[in-house]
Amino acid sequence: MRQIYLEPRKYSELINTHQGKSPNKTQDQILAQFERDRNKNKKSLISQVANQNKWSDNPPDPDELIELKKAYGVKNEQKLTTWQDFIEDLNLLLED
Repeated sequence: MRQIYLEPRKYSELINTHQGKSPNKTQDQILAQFERDRNKNKKSLISQVANQNKWSDNPPDPDELIELKKAYGVKNEQKLTTWQDFIEDLNLLLED
């Protein structure tokens, strides 16, 4: 596939034409437009949806956990381990 090199001015003209804006006239205006575009707050649809999670700041309470487990068919109740339990188990494995 052949690549075509366009000068920054041409890119700017193409973008502005596509967006219905009047083309920039000077190199300074073009560079300023590039800088504005570079500094725009880019929003991700995936991030916006993920940030709607009601447990993103606070985990679900025990009653909600029970409801979620029932909804997803979790049958066996596992004991939640602490970091200390994990470290002790890991140390036991490393000693063997």
